Amino acid sequence: MKSSYLAAAVAVGFLILSSAKADVITSLGNTASGLTSGTKYTGATILSAQSGQASPFNGACGSDASSNCSTNWTFTYTLGADEVVDGATLTLGIFDIDSAASGNQVGSFTLTGGDDLTAALNAVSETLDGGSGSPNSYYDVLSITIPSTSFAVLDGGSATFNLTLAGPGLGALGTTTYNGASLIFSTLDLQTETISSVPEPAMWYLLLAAIGGIMLFRARARKPS
Repeated sequence: MKSSYLAAAVAVGFLILSSAKADVITSLGNTASGLTSGTKYTGATILSAQSGQASPFNGACGSDASSNCSTNWTFTYTLGADEVVDGATLTLGIFDIDSAASGNQVGSFTLTGGDDLTAALNAVSETLDGGSGSPNSYYDVLSITIPSTSFAVLDGGSATFNLTLAGPGLGALGTTTYNGASLIFSTLDLQTETISSVPEPAMWYLLLAAIGGIMLFRARARKPS
């Protein structure tokens, strides 16, 4: 009898904490550019792919000749009632990151109010092209997993990412002091969980009945025979 009451309580508790999984996907830039990751392109092709997009996905960011790429972009989205983030992936389509040059070409990559993602993006960037890094004028798609320590920020309905590249870069004549690039698109994929934080009246009744049953059983068990 005791085990049946415990089973009922566990079952009701599961109902109270039951959740539904969903994805919230938001993108900026040209996700349908037709560009192939790991492929060399001309500047004209990249500008065509960026045409009509919002900043910073509409032109060059920095220049190999004069300044490192430094920019940011913000996703805005709506989470449902009682919906929280329990997984997140950031994808970036970028042209000319030049990670085949010496050192790390991602100088800084952060989520405002959240984690420093520099090491994570560098790790992906450096493994491009079979581990040798991306050559000059290549387009690549990079994806990183955002750690759970940033989920509270993502729960707020907006996320601002800040990217700064670092030299040396690569040019037609070899290494360059600075590292410019072009952003084609970025996608934020959030895995969410909807938690029923307020049980229905019937669920309250079942829970109270289960607890009452356990208390009654324990009281009878203590009563001298």
